[in-house]
Amino acid sequence: MMPDLPDVMSMSLHLWMTFALVLVAMWLYASERMPMEETSLWILCLLLLFFHFVPFTTESGERFSPEAFLHGFANPALIAVMSLLILGQAIVNTGSLNAMTGFIFRMFGDNSFLSITVTLLAVLLISAFVNNTPATVVFIPIMLAVAGKLNISPSKVMIPLSYASILGGTTILIGSSTNLLVSGALKSVGHEPLGMFDFTVPGVIIAGVGLVYIAFVLPRLLRDRAPLSSDLMGDEQRQFVIQLEIDAASELVGKAITDENLLGIEDVNVKMLQRHEHAYLAPFDEPIRIRPFDVIVLTTTKKSLVELISAKEKRMFGKIAALNAEVAEGGEGKAENLALAEVLIAPASRMVGQNIEQIGFFNKYHCTVLGIQRRTRMITSRMTEIRLAAGDVLLVMGTREQIEQMRESKDLILMEWSTQELPSARNARRVNLIFGIVIATAAFEIIPIYISAFVGALAVIIMDCLTPRQAVRALDGQIILLVAAGLALSTALEITGGASFIAHSLIEAMHGAHPIWIMSALFGVMAVATNILSNNATALIFTPIAYNASVELGVEPSMFIFAVIFASNCCAFASPIGYQTNLLVMGPGHYTFSDYLKAGIPLAILVWMTYTLYAYMSY
Repeated sequence: MMPDLPDVMSMSLHLWMTFALVLVAMWLYASERMPMEETSLWILCLLLLFFHFVPFTTESGERFSPEAFLHGFANPALIAVMSLLILGQAIVNTGSLNAMTGFIFRMFGDNSFLSITVTLLAVLLISAFVNNTPATVVFIPIMLAVAGKLNISPSKVMIPLSYASILGGTTILIGSSTNLLVSGALKSVGHEPLGMFDFTVPGVIIAGVGLVYIAFVLPRLLRDRAPLSSDLMGDEQRQFVIQLEIDAASELVGKAITDENLLGIEDVNVKMLQRHEHAYLAPFDEPIRIRPFDVIVLTTTKKSLVELISAKEKRMFGKIAALNAEVAEGGEGKAENLALAEVLIAPASRMVGQNIEQIGFFNKYHCTVLGIQRRTRMITSRMTEIRLAAGDVLLVMGTREQIEQMRESKDLILMEWSTQELPSARNARRVNLIFGIVIATAAFEIIPIYISAFVGALAVIIMDCLTPRQAVRALDGQIILLVAAGLALSTALEITGGASFIAHSLIEAMHGAHPIWIMSALFGVMAVATNILSNNATALIFTPIAYNASVELGVEPSMFIFAVIFASNCCAFASPIGYQTNLLVMGPGHYTFSDYLKAGIPLAILVWMTYTLYAYMSY
């Protein structure tokens, strides 16, 4: 028999107030009439005030405490997301997954569609056998690096990554914690638990249809949401003049200056080779072998320079080795925590008309000038001989503290948004080790992911892979408040019986209809609920309802049970709180609530229609 309907007379005020707040929250989030943080705070305040002044008594006779609405701030899912954001920042700062990104590009070159589609297919397949949350964590920095290489905004690839992992997690029992919850809930109502591959056939069909949508349709629906810093930095392709001083131990000694891809990095063009008093200018008609103490002048972008520094020995860059020694000796910071920044020569600067050596830039600011950019003409002389002009942009390297000290200079204007930490090979190995341990312990369920991620986040700070300030900057207050408000609404719906009330009312209203259409209608209700409650809460609430509905209708329970799995998992697309992987990509993708609605509703409908058609043909 189906469970009894909630006592509407005794619960109506709290029930309908909860429904009203859910609708208001969804409208405010989607319309963006106020910032997401303000909407979340308003929802929390209204829930707290209402349940305080209008007390609610549970079915067991206990008075409900409104403080339960604040438990979302300490929810394990939120702790996991915050910790993984810190780990992700450490991966980005150290460039620890550059090797894997390089492999993708060696395989597919500059073909953006193939590179991204293969990456999505990889995460989909891995998510089938490993819990999709840690699988997504692994691929977020990889996808960010791929997007960066292809000059694609992260907002075009982060939601597709989350969706691919969700679809992959619904093909095999161990792919998602929701699948295991449904199996356990079945056992509690007296039915056999699910087998490993019981729903693989419909799961693969749904995943295939979803992947086609993700690859061909979704990128056209997502807006280009570049971070504010990208807008401020302007043209990422502008060229800086860079000077390399070759020593006897350099790997470039003996190579021909005309060798293609001499430095192994794109967007690097050699303009001149200086040997003692003689200069060889491009184009080079004959091969010139590089010797110790040669000076190479080249032009490149800031992005390519960061990649060059992280890929090659730092001693290639002249005074960089001296800077490292200065930092270590002076105690002003750690040599590993270097950063690049752009500074503008002010119009009335005393530096105008002087070159870098005459200024004594390194001795004055303890930063090394790596490059000079001048918009009016391309410079082909040695960087140290260039006389500076007002409006020139210097690309400098030093610790963040040393760079920030240049704000006090009247001769320079620090473009603070341009500051970027340099990857450290030693720290990259540490981060890879920590990251591997976090993923392994979570994937094999040795410890929960919120514990492993939290310990991992602390480890990258203790081991100097990330400073505490960088860790704090990695956190997103918007996500924290959104999760807290979403979990508070979920709690209200559960304790007032709102989800069960809707499901029971639907089944009673469709009494006498064909089981396929009842199942499909219940699927639709769960698709909406999973974007409000979360996938796990939806699965736990609706599994006994779906099972009892199938028993009452006299049909095979698997059709209804599989509907719970696919609706709880695959339809959690239209909200960042619907699934944990959606939350993970929200920060890196710079998304708003409306982005999930626009991208997720069509896919949820597509999954709904696909499973209904499959069930109809299999019935």
